[in-house]
Amino acid sequence: MDHRVSSPDTPVALPSSDKNDGSPQTAVTVPERFRGLYAPDRKACAGDNTYNPTFQNVEVKAHEVRFFETGGPVTHVGIDGDKAAITLQETVGDREAARAIFLALTGTAPHDITRSRGRCRQ
Repeated sequence: MDHRVSSPDTPVALPSSDKNDGSPQTAVTVPERFRGLYAPDRKACAGDNTYNPTFQNVEVKAHEVRFFETGGPVTHVGIDGDKAAITLQETVGDREAARAIFLALTGTAPHDITRSRGRCRQ
């Protein structure tokens, strides 16, 4: 099954099951191992809004992805081994659009491969 998403980084989402067998998920939920706060560096992880890179933070929750001033509900999660493609319905002002982010496990911590961000320690 090929799910098309609008993204400048890659046009195709990964399979729709954490089991990677093509079976659909009953609910759109980001697996626990990919959830958390992603930031460009340790100082941004602290959430200091006087530090400019903090505005690049991304928070991935079970059913929602939040950026600095935008975000929205997760509409699709594709898992392929240690990689995840998450599509959300992002609201910017009064406009809505599909947006995808891509994550990969590296060692014991996931990172956002859409941009260079690592997951902050919990």
